[in-house]
Amino acid sequence: MTTLKGFTDLIVNEELEFEKGKNYLKLVSGRVDNLLIFLNDLMNWSKRQIDQLPPQLVKFNAVEVLKQVLALYDKQVKDKKLEVKLKDSDIEIFSDKERYSFVIRNIIHNAIKFSNTGGVISIEIKELDKEKHTIISDNGAGLSKENIDKVLNKEGFLQQMEL
Repeated sequence: MTTLKGFTDLIVNEELEFEKGKNYLKLVSGRVDNLLIFLNDLMNWSKRQIDQLPPQLVKFNAVEVLKQVLALYDKQVKDKKLEVKLKDSDIEIFSDKERYSFVIRNIIHNAIKFSNTGGVISIEIKELDKEKHTIISDNGAGLSKENIDKVLNKEGFLQQMEL
């Protein structure tokens, strides 16, 4: 939204010639489309959480969801000079698409946030023993073994949340 606002201000204030601005607006339009998808998914997910609705399981191509999520973070990826390697595949998964997207957004956001400038984020979908796995790795510092154990140990995590 900030990018869109900035470009519109440049055009309105006549600091950017219209034709050049039009080319930039085409790029921004694609980002706005992705933002609208994200906001719509987020609102649907929130409503379903509030109403405590069960998951809506559907078949979908996980790579398409990953591409939409990555498009949301395009600016942050470029600002940190990160390389994102997305292994394309036609693997379909059977899951709640909105919940999958929500979790993936959080993981990718953290991968970007904690990756070193110029780092690499690798993403792929694999089928292992009839299960579909989304594997996201980065070259950030990561969590210590102690913190991983706390996160994976529900009681320890809840105790930490109460502090």
